[in-house]
Amino acid sequence: MKPLKLTLQAFGSYIDRTEIDFERLGENRIFLISGPTGGGKTTLLDAMCFALYCRATGGRRSWAGMRAAGAPPEQETLVEFEFTLGRERYRFCRSRSFYKGRGTEELKSREEHACYQWREEAWTLLVSGAESRVREAAQRLLGLTCEQFSQVIVLPQGEFLRLLLSSSREKAEIFQTLFSTARWEEVTRRFVAESRELTNQLSRVEDLKNTILRQNGVENSEQLEEHIAGYRGQLEEQTRKLAVLEKSLQAAAQKYTAAQALAQKFTERQQLEKRLTRLRKDGPEMDRLERTVRLAEQAQSVFPHYTALKKSLQEKRREYESCKKAQETQTRERQRWMGQAAAAKTALQEAEKRCVLGEAYVEQCRTESGRVAALNGELQKCLEQDAAASLASLLADGEPCPVCGAVHHPRPAAVSPDLEEIRLRLGEAQKAAEQLPKAQALLRQRHAEQQQARQALEEAQGHTAAVEKSLADTTAKMLAAQQAGRESQQALQEIEAQLSGAAESLGLKADLEKIMVEAAVLEQWRGRLEAYKSDLSGSQQRLLELAEELAGREAPELGPLKESFEQIQRENTSYAQKTGALRQKLENGISSLEEWRRQAEAGAALEQRQRRTSRLAQLLSGKNARKIPLQLFVLGVMLDDVLTCANSFFATLSGGRYSLTRRRDAIGGNALSGLDIEVLDAQVGGVRAVETLSGGELFLASLSLAFGLSGVVQNYSGGVRLDSIFIDEGFGSLDQETLDTAMKALTQLQSTGRMVGIISHVSELKSRIAAQIMVRKTANGGSTAEVWT
Repeated sequence: MKPLKLTLQAFGSYIDRTEIDFERLGENRIFLISGPTGGGKTTLLDAMCFALYCRATGGRRSWAGMRAAGAPPEQETLVEFEFTLGRERYRFCRSRSFYKGRGTEELKSREEHACYQWREEAWTLLVSGAESRVREAAQRLLGLTCEQFSQVIVLPQGEFLRLLLSSSREKAEIFQTLFSTARWEEVTRRFVAESRELTNQLSRVEDLKNTILRQNGVENSEQLEEHIAGYRGQLEEQTRKLAVLEKSLQAAAQKYTAAQALAQKFTERQQLEKRLTRLRKDGPEMDRLERTVRLAEQAQSVFPHYTALKKSLQEKRREYESCKKAQETQTRERQRWMGQAAAAKTALQEAEKRCVLGEAYVEQCRTESGRVAALNGELQKCLEQDAAASLASLLADGEPCPVCGAVHHPRPAAVSPDLEEIRLRLGEAQKAAEQLPKAQALLRQRHAEQQQARQALEEAQGHTAAVEKSLADTTAKMLAAQQAGRESQQALQEIEAQLSGAAESLGLKADLEKIMVEAAVLEQWRGRLEAYKSDLSGSQQRLLELAEELAGREAPELGPLKESFEQIQRENTSYAQKTGALRQKLENGISSLEEWRRQAEAGAALEQRQRRTSRLAQLLSGKNARKIPLQLFVLGVMLDDVLTCANSFFATLSGGRYSLTRRRDAIGGNALSGLDIEVLDAQVGGVRAVETLSGGELFLASLSLAFGLSGVVQNYSGGVRLDSIFIDEGFGSLDQETLDTAMKALTQLQSTGRMVGIISHVSELKSRIAAQIMVRKTANGGSTAEVWT
């Protein structure tokens, strides 16, 4: 991971928005974060860690602890951190603002958390929402928790020694993520789980074996075998007794069955005697039925004819009634049409009279209108002969005269009497000419009414004739149906008289409805007679046979025989049940013994496998002489590589005196070992505890370990890329010579491409490290920072 940009606002001592562009450092891989004490140097490391995990370095402080004390309430607390991881670029953003609740004025907070990835020249959102989701995204990308990040990448004050002085278990948690060694722990877990499962299986097998023994009421397999042998002996004895009882039961059953058969015959004889009594009692009725059947058979020949005549009589009666109703309807219809014909005839006569009058009036108008031209000629002649009178006829008082212009006409010329008469006749002729079209139209209408009246008369006359014809046909059908009915009635009476005579000769009443039955009923009567005769004959025959068979014999008493048979049967059933129970016990015992032996064989194999697996699981879990689990063993090998790399720095920093080594012997108690570190002191020629180093020596040792870890992790495929290390203080405890040596080691580390950030107030470092991030205090009590190169 290499930082690119860090943005802070209202965070720690940084009240105003502050941006630190790490890309301005250029090729300078080592840079110094300097400034006054309490100015906010460590806050920059806290901001990086907070953007990733929402916790400051070491996981100690959250929002409340990092809020700038001097920031106004409305100012948002903001942290943004951009960095590269391999070839990918990411940005983590966290912010917190305050607002007043609606109606309550209560101050509430709102948080936003998100992380982005630079894709196709734009930031693409990866995760947002809950702060834990964004923290988990940081853990997936970096492979480190907040605490591990503080121990490996960001080394704050008091924290850079934790990796050096931590226990084997704590180092294992860090190295497991850095070196992706969880698979070795998974191998151990699988062996432990398999051992546990085999133990459980073995326990289940033992439980099943004990259950089998308890179900059979024994404590071991030998007792079960003894029980099985006892069951066999008892079963043989029970089988012999059961065979004897079965023979006795068979004899008793035969005797009882024969007695039952004999008793059944005595019972059958009694039932037959009672049945014959009932049959003889039904004899008279069967005789009457037989005579009725003979009479019905005689009537069988005439029955179809009788039925047809009866049906024909009913049809003729219905036809007669239908014709009678039709006759009445047609009579009313004829009267209606005759009335309509009379009315149509009267209307036709009236229409003819109006047509005659109309024709005379039209002729008169035509004659008068023909005189208009002649009267106009006569009027013109009269006007020419008396022009003055003609002109005077045109004068009107108050209008000027066309001759003299006067408007008063005291003595106009008088019109001659002939002129007035001609004008009168001309007016009458013109009026007749005007009335002529109307008279012609009225005449045409009267001719149409005359035609309608003539058609109505013809239609009424035609309907009347049709109805009279239908009435005649209906009357004829009615008379024919009446005559056919009389004939059918007479034929029916003759048949009934014939059957009545036959019934009297047989001593039956002349009930024709019972005599003239259908064929199905007659067949039923015949079947009843045949069944009666057959039953009577069969019963008499069987009674004779039983009388011969039972002659001289007495009915047996079934009670004692039944009681003896049932007693033997109960004993047989009891022995059979006991035998079956013994046989079932024997089979269950044999089956249980076989199952116990199978489980014993399976248990032996499981026990052998469980011992091997349990032993291996214990060894892999650290329950061995050195108390080193498999994962710690693998991590120990990797720690050896880390210490080898770290010693290349530590030897230089300590002037060749010190080197770090892994402790090989087991520690006391139950604590796990394998990742504990010791110091090899060349000056005294022995190994000493890390805790015995001085403060400056501890700083150099932890710094060397951090550099070694950074170098080795990147050599393992799938590990975390530790491209940056940030060191918070620690150089103040070094003397001038050791400080020179440390700077040489840092310069050597710079050549590997790693970025090293140092927080220190040591003035010597300011003159030695050109690239710096200068932290300064502002007038409002806050801080600001800028990059110097």
